[in-house]
Amino acid sequence: DVARSAISALEHGRPGEIYNVCGDPLTHNNANAIVSEEAGITSFRLDVPGPLMIGLARAWSALARVTGVEPYYPINLRHYVFADWHVSSQKAREELGFRPTPFRQGVRETLRWYRAGSPAGWSRL
Repeated sequence: DVARSAISALEHGRPGEIYNVCGDPLTHNNANAIVSEEAGITSFRLDVPGPLMIGLARAWSALARVTGVEPYYPINLRHYVFADWHVSSQKAREELGFRPTPFRQGVRETLRWYRAGSPAGWSRL
């Protein structure tokens, strides 16, 4: 979707404009349920209070500066993880002809890609 939209923006977009390239909004829980179902894994996740996770993310990020190991959940992702963003791709649809790939279809295609060319340990996804 992003690559097709970038080409379409070069061909049909207006200079200086911003085009949101996204499908219909999903909550993190909905996205997790779809990915888990398509991957054949459990959708169970611990429901940890936000402030506790932010504190843990701060600690992991501080530890990463010492160890050089990327944290599982870096603090710079807190605005993404805890925000319920709603953006519209209407302008991209109208001006660029953007048509988003349905999320479930994108998950299936991504999992097929991972399974086809990934290290042996990922084949169980």
